[in-house]
Amino acid sequence: MTRETIFLLVDACSQKSSSFKAADLATFIDERYYTINNLKKSANNLIRSIENCRLDIRRWGGRHEANSNHSYFEGHERVDVITHRKEFIQHFLSRKAEYYTITNDESPKWIIPTTPHRTILICHDESIFRSGEISPHRWIIDDNAPFFSKGRGCSHMLSDFSVLHPSSSFFRLNQEEWNEATRKYPELLQDSDITYEKHSASAATNIGGDLYMDNSSVLEQFEKFFKLLQFKKEFKGHWFEIFVDTARTHTKRQYSLHDFGKSPGTRCPVPTIEFIDSKNVKQTVNCYFTTGNLKGQSKGLLDIALDLDIRVPVT
Repeated sequence: MTRETIFLLVDACSQKSSSFKAADLATFIDERYYTINNLKKSANNLIRSIENCRLDIRRWGGRHEANSNHSYFEGHERVDVITHRKEFIQHFLSRKAEYYTITNDESPKWIIPTTPHRTILICHDESIFRSGEISPHRWIIDDNAPFFSKGRGCSHMLSDFSVLHPSSSFFRLNQEEWNEATRKYPELLQDSDITYEKHSASAATNIGGDLYMDNSSVLEQFEKFFKLLQFKKEFKGHWFEIFVDTARTHTKRQYSLHDFGKSPGTRCPVPTIEFIDSKNVKQTVNCYFTTGNLKGQSKGLLDIALDLDIRVPVT
């Protein structure tokens, strides 16, 4: 192998784009062989096979490794998960006639539900758009590895509500509906750290700094969505079911210990604390006294910690 070939390999593995393959190296060697020796290629086979080129790359310190995080499947085949998934699917199959659906043919048409319990399915999810090609795997040489673009650099995040209804694929109000909504909820006109699309709860932000659609931002987005939903005229008289990706994560609120007072009767931001215990059972702890002389007053951080079975150092 010539020094020129090694330089080509190192340069290709240093690019932000992850398009380099062992087949590219095999093609380069083949072309250079016939050029240097002033020969005319007469067969389809390569001078050095792709398999041997893969071995060469590894000899020169290259590694073929994952270029991005993949879906996390561990636990998806647990008995309880399978049972829940079947119940989830059966819920929709048994009520198929209540949803707006589309025919599965070359010219899809809407099937309008005729039952009294007409239901609109709404899906909430986020998408992140970033510069640079992202492929599942790439060749890496440690001393010349490029910056990895996933989750870093310039990225744009969209968080939207798609609807299964003939009126539109995404939730939007028209100008008249928007005017009615802002008259009742003037706070909809206030500026926010998150950029919202006109007449909607669709949110967008650039990732790379402090801005990110964390759980508090998503909760704010849902509050805006529920305020707008009641003014959508095409949706009057309907029921709604909303899919939320990683709902448990999006709907969690984080509180600081500094939000709680140490003694009874002091500040307390929440009436209860809910958690899953070691046996995977949901538990609820009251943050306010429900009986006795202090009924209605906050318990204070010390009593709450004892209720949560947290060891408190004795002073």
